Amino acid sequence: MRVKSNEPVKKKKPTPRANGSCELKPHIIPDGMIVVVDTREQNPLWLPKPIKDLVIVRGTLSNGDYSIRGFEDRFAVERKESDLFAYLTSERKKTKEKLIRLLPYEFKALVIEFEESELYMPQLFTDIPPEVIRQSLVSFEIKYGIHIFYGDRQAIERKVLDWMIYYWKFKHNV
Repeated sequence: MRVKSNEPVKKKKPTPRANGSCELKPHIIPDGMIVVVDTREQNPLWLPKPIKDLVIVRGTLSNGDYSIRGFEDRFAVERKESDLFAYLTSERKKTKEKLIRLLPYEFKALVIEFEESELYMPQLFTDIPPEVIRQSLVSFEIKYGIHIFYGDRQAIERKVLDWMIYYWKFKHNV
């Protein structure tokens, strides 16, 4: 019989490496998973130096900039850099049309190549008030069920690949 204790459970802290960092392990790419990058994507993730065992093909996607071969009509990731500000303002009507097309997708995400704190710095990249940017993105999440992730290039590459691997494994019962 186990006796319950009122003492808090001590969580094991990550062990720092010799250089003081807590690096993540490299991705293990499932056999058969192929990443599709839209032909219109001008600065593709993972290129020109792809991750070991990551198969990347260029193709025309109906929606998004990235998908997984065989799931192009169910999995989409849209990537934005400085073009995000037009996406939220002058191209807002076109943006809403894109988001409506993504509604039936099982997984849809918007990745933004900015740290969130940079995105809201007044006058750094745009004259759009930070609150307008924040509220637009929140409305996209709620109205269209889209995942939003902010970060630098390395963080975005890791997150998008995490989503792809997990989705692919889930769909293949791995």
